[in-house]
Amino acid sequence: MAAVDRLAALERGDDEPTRPVLVRMARHYRRPLLAFYLSAPPRRADSGADFRTLTGPRSSETDALVDALVRDVRSRQQMVRAALEAEDEAEPLPLVGVLTRSGDAAPATGSPDGMLDRQPRSALRGLQQLAVQHLSQMLGHDLDAARYHEQPTATQAFKLLRSQAENAGVFVLLKGNLGSHHTALPVEVFRGFAIADDVAPFMVAYRLLRAGRIDQRTFERLYSDFGEHWQQQRDRRRAQARGSDGGPDYYVVRRQRVGQALLGFARRMLESGALSTTRAARILGVKPAQVGRMLRSARAR
Repeated sequence: MAAVDRLAALERGDDEPTRPVLVRMARHYRRPLLAFYLSAPPRRADSGADFRTLTGPRSSETDALVDALVRDVRSRQQMVRAALEAEDEAEPLPLVGVLTRSGDAAPATGSPDGMLDRQPRSALRGLQQLAVQHLSQMLGHDLDAARYHEQPTATQAFKLLRSQAENAGVFVLLKGNLGSHHTALPVEVFRGFAIADDVAPFMVAYRLLRAGRIDQRTFERLYSDFGEHWQQQRDRRRAQARGSDGGPDYYVVRRQRVGQALLGFARRMLESGALSTTRAARILGVKPAQVGRMLRSARAR
């Protein structure tokens, strides 16, 4: 029986998969094996508000990759929060939800712009000023535009912002694929997202077009130009890497993507016994046997 016919028979219920087939399906669909033993398909999880404004085409395959990435980061975030709660370290961060608690804005529901769409223009300016004030407090008053632009490279500038955010209790990850270049997210769907948890917030999201800084036509032109440039740069780096005898150490790259905050957290929780090696590996996105080398040079958080 051809593979496509076998899959159709499985979906109709005319055939039952063997356990090895289920294991392969779980790996391919990036779902836990237990999901295939449920009486009904699992309900699709809430992926949060989608602020993407890119006009390029998106396929169901790439959207599925984004959904899988969001699920992966959410599960890791939940494990971090659970460990903090188990160790009585779950201290809410005042920044998360500060605009809603201030009483100046209604919570967003149904639409990613729900909170902003219900505000008059004058109120929006006040919200923007309030948000800038609280972000300045979180990142440190010594961090200004001049200091940011004084950094010699874009990488150093990002490291500066990241360290300030991590010092404030925000876990910042870099993740553009699901563990392999075969699942790299294309520029059309590649974006950041945030989990606004008051105990263990993850990631940072940024948006320019709807902030009114550029119009739609300018955004589309910049998106096309920079997207093409980014793609060319990435292809050039990959070609250079294939032609070279060596490259950056695997663990150096992994540590840079995970960030010092999450590395320090995993190390501290392992030493206290709050995390097993398996759960630490899940949080760090590596195999259990790799946890030791991942944490070898991590500083405590």
